[in-house]
Amino acid sequence: MKISFFAPSYKRPIKSITQTNYDFVKIIVAESESEKYIDNGNSVVVVPDNAQGNFCRIRNYVIDNLFGDNDAIVLMDDDCKGLYRWENQTKRKLNKDDLFDFVEM
Repeated sequence: MKISFFAPSYKRPIKSITQTNYDFVKIIVAESESEKYIDNGNSVVVVPDNAQGNFCRIRNYVIDNLFGDNDAIVLMDDDCKGLYRWENQTKRKLNKDDLFDFVEM
């Protein structure tokens, strides 16, 4: 199963917390902001400025233009510290493999 992870971002060109935790997530940024994001070490997908805006607008852009041959797309917040699950009464952060397995289910 082919899955792509994206995190829309707006006016936060610092190194993405989400990419620090999950390096396979691509940050979606408007063309006018892309240089600042790239300069700070983010792996970005550049979209036209008019695609940026509220979450619904960028979600629709992703579905219409970036879905490609993916079986699933996951949109995450750009400051996600991690995704967790409870295991034996302990909060455990999902690693890359666990996260892909979860999405595939």
